[in-house]
Amino acid sequence: MSAWRTISLWMDQLDEPLQARAALEQDLDIDVAIIGAGYTGLWTAYYLKRQAPELNIAIVEAQTAGFGASGRNGGWLMGNLLGEERLLADSSPQQRRASWTCCTAFPMR
Repeated sequence: MSAWRTISLWMDQLDEPLQARAALEQDLDIDVAIIGAGYTGLWTAYYLKRQAPELNIAIVEAQTAGFGASGRNGGWLMGNLLGEERLLADSSPQQRRASWTCCTAFPMR
């Protein structure tokens, strides 16, 4: 488990000890199984539980939360579209502004 500290800067800066949880030894009676405890898996569980608190949700991870790209400084999260300048090249300034406003006016909750 101490080897997990060398995965990334984020893991190295944790104050608490990194300890593996026990492997599953029996079947679970759940409504939803989420495979992977990276950004996508954790946020999916979070928002699903907020929308339907009665659901019994399990997150299954082979290593530790954030072990993959989510914890390895492996990507960027951007709030725009690759190539948007080319896609909006023929648009007026007002249309460009409107295209941005419509996408940010209704943030995820």
